[in-house]
Amino acid sequence: MTRMIRLLTMLVFSFILFQTESCKKQDDVNPYNQLIPNENQTIDTLTVGGFGWLHQKVFKPTCANSGCHDGNFEPDFRTIESSYNTLVNQTIIKNNPQNEFSLRVIPGNINLSVLIERITNDIDGISGIMPLSIDSASDWLVKKDEYINHIKNWINAGAPNAYNQLPSAISQPPVSLGMAIKLTGSNNALPRDIGNAAVLIPTGTSQIEVFWALSSSVSPSNSLLTDSLRISVFSGAFSPFSSNSFSIAPTAWVSEGISGNSVNYLHRSVINISALSSGVYFVRIKSKNSETDNWTEIPNANSATHIKNYYSFKIP
Repeated sequence: MTRMIRLLTMLVFSFILFQTESCKKQDDVNPYNQLIPNENQTIDTLTVGGFGWLHQKVFKPTCANSGCHDGNFEPDFRTIESSYNTLVNQTIIKNNPQNEFSLRVIPGNINLSVLIERITNDIDGISGIMPLSIDSASDWLVKKDEYINHIKNWINAGAPNAYNQLPSAISQPPVSLGMAIKLTGSNNALPRDIGNAAVLIPTGTSQIEVFWALSSSVSPSNSLLTDSLRISVFSGAFSPFSSNSFSIAPTAWVSEGISGNSVNYLHRSVINISALSSGVYFVRIKSKNSETDNWTEIPNANSATHIKNYYSFKIP
């Protein structure tokens, strides 16, 4: 009896030992231990300036801080995928006072990609230059200029993803860079009222030349289609009482745009104002990239008051 008890004890002990060794063996060969997730890939294996590299070196350590772009609001810089999908061809949340931007990253166009504006300028004078707070793992302050150049090069290259694939082309509506008015025969823009408001027309003027600077991410400026320039005494419920056709100037007239920078004015309309009485007149146009696109009205009914005032002229 005693011998049988000893034998059973040895069998139980051997079974427990076998199970323990078996578990250890399974742990040792766990295949998942050998996998390296994309998000933790060694930086040396990534192409310098590629989107995976930009995420590892800039967006994740610099922007995905707690309370910032860590999933609380877009763009979401927590992962490569979320960063790319909330940046490229994605609508912005905050614009500058001139409403010059529409997308965070426009492939091939750094001037209209608001990402560049946010990391180089205070977009509205109160938001600050991004990043507002920097993680201790980031070397942004030391290599900021280098990183900004890499981001610009990535955008100019068409904003490819981490697999070096270009995003699908989309047709973005044209944007206006400014409106300027000059007298026929003059090369100087007429001055504006206080606050970058209505263009001031000299007393006795019978004819003016209205120039519009338009830009598009998919079409050169001289190929953009424009509907007639319309004039109204109303800024909101726009009821035009006059319209004038546009033509493309043979050479661009360079003058100040809505943001204060020099821009190329190509779209020109000659207007006879001899019959207009004193007052402020608001102007609008419609533009599009091709015959198949929808017209974009500039400015439109939802534009800010100061934008509508900018696109106007005043007869004394």
